[in-house]
Amino acid sequence: MFDNDIVAWKYGPAVEEVHTKYFHQRSIVDDVANDPKAIADYKELESDQQTADILNSIYEIYGHSSAYDLMRQTHKEKPWRDTPQSQVISDDKIKEYFRDVFVINEN
Repeated sequence: MFDNDIVAWKYGPAVEEVHTKYFHQRSIVDDVANDPKAIADYKELESDQQTADILNSIYEIYGHSSAYDLMRQTHKEKPWRDTPQSQVISDDKIKEYFRDVFVINEN
């Protein structure tokens, strides 16, 4: 859904560009709500039903989790565990791991 690499950092997988943009912020909602590019990106993602379904499922499952809960969760998952710290987690590892987590309805 995006071109940036996901890196296996000490506290879990991260996208460096996103981390840099929101470093030291406790919330990003206000920032995103006033960002025309973020709004356009959101509309583009929501316009693709399969993408919207995946993102909404992720939010339903993990949206209530704290940063600490998410860190603990990712430290149990194979893509982060099997990638050396500060290295890129391959798309293939991510796809393989999550293949059975999110089932796509082809109908």
